[in-house]
Amino acid sequence: MKLNLFGFLLIFTFSCQQQKKSEVIKTYPPYIIESFTKGCTKDAQDNIEQTLLCSCLIEKIQEEYPIDTYLKIGENGSGKEWDKLQDFMLKTGKKCLTKE
Repeated sequence: MKLNLFGFLLIFTFSCQQQKKSEVIKTYPPYIIESFTKGCTKDAQDNIEQTLLCSCLIEKIQEEYPIDTYLKIGENGSGKEWDKLQDFMLKTGKKCLTKE
């Protein structure tokens, strides 16, 4: 019985640590999120729908792209990976608008 409890606690602790690691990795620094949102809403003139769309998009981008990959794509500003990101944002934006 003690061995089973120990095994459960070990697995539980490990899974919690793994979850925390993935949450930390997938959360961009606030300045990155703010920069994206500012650029995304630049022409929206306080349009709440656009703000919600941009918030949804950056959440989905964080789920899909690790921060280092996202920054590298942004630095290049063109190329195959840039095109993939743009395509991802278009498809994801549609899903965000329909709340899929």
